[in-house]
Amino acid sequence: MKSLEIEVDQKSEIVQSILSASSNLVTKDDLSLFQAKDSSNGNSEAHRSEKEIPSNSIMDVFPRKNFASFPAGANILQSWTSPTWTHHLKSQSMFNNKRLKVEGNPPITVLISHLSLGTCWSFAGEKGQIGIQLTRVIHVTGITISHVSRFLAYDIRTAPNKFELWGLGFNGRENLDLLHVGAYDIEAAQSVQYFAISSSQTRLYSKVLVKFRSNHGNPNLTCVYHMKIHGETREKLDGIGNLPEELDYLVPT
Repeated sequence: MKSLEIEVDQKSEIVQSILSASSNLVTKDDLSLFQAKDSSNGNSEAHRSEKEIPSNSIMDVFPRKNFASFPAGANILQSWTSPTWTHHLKSQSMFNNKRLKVEGNPPITVLISHLSLGTCWSFAGEKGQIGIQLTRVIHVTGITISHVSRFLAYDIRTAPNKFELWGLGFNGRENLDLLHVGAYDIEAAQSVQYFAISSSQTRLYSKVLVKFRSNHGNPNLTCVYHMKIHGETREKLDGIGNLPEELDYLVPT
């Protein structure tokens, strides 16, 4: 019990550190204020259309239920997830010959990042994957992938490119189903991008796996900022009121 409390405390510290780092989030109010100031100064850039203004807010898309929300009970499936990127640097001190280990943010970042620069999970190379335990058993209808705007990123090449979304069957069916194949577009006006799942997919899933097949050109690492999984609950689809006891919800919402 004590070890569980320690683990919870450690996760809480990680979440708080990432959320506190998001205080510099660019909002639409900030952009509107910037436009107003530019307009008063006669700056021609203020006449850009709204579609051309870079967006860096995870609230920009039409609101959809997110079943990959960490505060609501979602979590990372470590056995399905690639190792976090690490790098060893040679110490600059003449008194210390040890190499310094630099490590990226943990995978849980993908479920809580607010798109502040640097609040991403990174893995080595262009190919990797992440497994997510969803908050509910759902019929998956879409996935949202978000990255920091290309106008703010230090190296936009680390953004994911081609990806696959897989669902793990419910009720003891252990095989994975391919739900969607897509690509994140770094040239799009919106850095928050929604991908709809084919309506012909009708099965229920409690877990998903996202496989990243490439990034936009960085051979060393790929950075994943934020993902949401959207869908409809089983209760809403067919009126079933209660889930099996082993899947009782840990977090009321």
